[in-house]
Amino acid sequence: MKWSIRYSEEARQDIRSIYEYIAFELLAPDIAAAQYRRIINSIRKLDDMPLRFPLYKDDPWNSLGITHLAT
Repeated sequence: MKWSIRYSEEARQDIRSIYEYIAFELLAPDIAAAQYRRIINSIRKLDDMPLRFPLYKDDPWNSLGITHLAT
């Protein structure tokens, strides 16, 4: 089965909000950029190991095969 990473608009906005908060509210743009890269790199690892993170337990996400980063 071929998996593909798709970002919901909410996920895109969440990542953007995290970056903006760290960069502009905490005045730490270098840390914001590093955190952004960590998030994106973790997501991209799903290309190689799509089941690395657990599937959501609830529908409709589970039936769509959507995973979430477990911390």
